[in-house]
Amino acid sequence: MTSITNTAGVDISVFIAAGTSPINHVEGSLWSMSLLVEGTGAVTATGNIEASNTPDVANSWVVLAEFSTSGTNFAIDTVTTRSAWAYNRFKLLTITGTSATAEFSCSTKS
Repeated sequence: MTSITNTAGVDISVFIAAGTSPINHVEGSLWSMSLLVEGTGAVTATGNIEASNTPDVANSWVVLAEFSTSGTNFAIDTVTTRSAWAYNRFKLLTITGTSATAEFSCSTKS
């Protein structure tokens, strides 16, 4: 299991080309998560935040939030939630646009 520990009050940011990010071990119950897509001209991205308390079990992941963002040159979608889940990960579902890149960020607070 590849994971990143996100201590309460410390932000993480992960660039994703496709698929699923490394697992984020969250210490804190208030989460603020964002999907930023950047490129040239029209850009779009969709993705999910998945959460689990047992990340080594394949079927233990549930969709906590869905992102859908579009804009010109950049767009961002942000979700804030209070959650008792210990782990999360971001799954990039689609990304379109010239030179488009996606960045997932997560910050937590106890």
